Amino acid sequence: MSRLRAGMASGAIGFLARAVSQIAVLGLTVVATRTLGTEAFGAYALAVAFTFLARNLLYVGPYEYLLKSPATPTLAGSCLAANFGLASLLAALTLALAAFTERLFATPDTGWLLVRLAPTFLLVALTSWCEAMLLRRGEVRGYYLVTLLGDVLGAGAAVAGLLAGWGLAALVLHAWVRLGSMALLYLAAGGVRLDTRAARAEVAAVFAWSRTRYGASLLNFSTAYGSDLLLGLLLSPAATGLYRAANRVVSALTDLFAQPLLKIAQTQVSARRAAGESLGVGWLAMFGGIAAIAWAALAGLALAADDIVPFVLGPQWHAAAPLVVVFCFARGLSLVDSVSTPVLVAGDQQAFMLPVQIAVAVAIVVAGVVLAPRGPLAVALAAAAISFGVTAIYAWRALRLAEAPRAVWGPAARVAVTPGLAVALAWGLSEALFGAALPPLARLALMAAGGVVGLVVVRRPLARSLAALAGPQVAA
Repeated sequence: MSRLRAGMASGAIGFLARAVSQIAVLGLTVVATRTLGTEAFGAYALAVAFTFLARNLLYVGPYEYLLKSPATPTLAGSCLAANFGLASLLAALTLALAAFTERLFATPDTGWLLVRLAPTFLLVALTSWCEAMLLRRGEVRGYYLVTLLGDVLGAGAAVAGLLAGWGLAALVLHAWVRLGSMALLYLAAGGVRLDTRAARAEVAAVFAWSRTRYGASLLNFSTAYGSDLLLGLLLSPAATGLYRAANRVVSALTDLFAQPLLKIAQTQVSARRAAGESLGVGWLAMFGGIAAIAWAALAGLALAADDIVPFVLGPQWHAAAPLVVVFCFARGLSLVDSVSTPVLVAGDQQAFMLPVQIAVAVAIVVAGVVLAPRGPLAVALAAAAISFGVTAIYAWRALRLAEAPRAVWGPAARVAVTPGLAVALAWGLSEALFGAALPPLARLALMAAGGVVGLVVVRRPLARSLAALAGPQVAA
């Protein structure tokens, strides 16, 4: 029971912190969609796509190298130097790109945003390094506290700016306040000290190890935001805004589970690797428990999208409801990536991952070019199908790498799917018995009850899964 309590406490802290953060981000999205309109929100989504690429590059390579490598006197400083060097290059490239965005997307707003967001990459380089230093020590709670405060402060400042009529400038303020407060909190309260003891040879070694991870991030960018950019190029920023708003609604829910699961799995697997232990199979158990809750929630969102989307975003965004259904399916399946990717990275499988990501990037671009004229829904369906393929491949490889038998992953899969099936069954019964006469809130209540019943059915294996969240399982 002590291990179960520890696992539940570890998971609960992460999920509670993420829940508050996602509520703040969702609140910002709702205010932005209601005050900016589809064109301006689309221009912001396009700018975010480019900054996402830069920021994602700063959370691989040196970040992962610092997590998994045995300690040396110059390890931390070399990783910090590598991150700052990359951030400076990315900021310069983004500023150069800003000069051409008006010609590409027929709006000056995207370039205006990029000019003001590019300098924040230096803050990202610092905060990602601080985060890795905390997680390397196993201080997951400190990490969640800092990110929680940063997300809330950033979203609060942006919402205040939007309500005051600042428009897109409020969204720039969001990035600066969020990252600036996180950097200060890490350094002032998180116990992280800047380490500048870099060695040129070790910086070179970090970059050499990071090359495939940088390549993978570039390819992940085309997977995550290629559809947004193609819709903006071939249709309009409004189409991008619709696509991204639907994605944001689903992300607000999935990130409650995917991000804590990724960090806990990354911390545990990397700790085992740094200590010379095997990768283990604890990541499978924790996946089953978290997916049981996440997939049930996503099933409810997908089945009630026609009611939820107009209520959250406003009546003018009703066309986003079918997109939300597709994204629920795609993001739900990609929850598997939250455990398979840390296993593959810790197992030095970058050479395997890169060809897969190349194929995915090409498929996303081809599908976007062919299907973008047919609208955002066609693009979303294609992206979901491609996402399913890469998730299946990564999961297969991770299971083989960890030598996980069916006796381990089979029960985890059953725990994961049961509550979601119960939600779908409750929805089907409500449709068959009451049809459209049943009020939306009553239907949601029935689906929630179905999910609870599903969780009760798998309560014992679910408890064992939650116990796997207890912390790094490294042999003494």
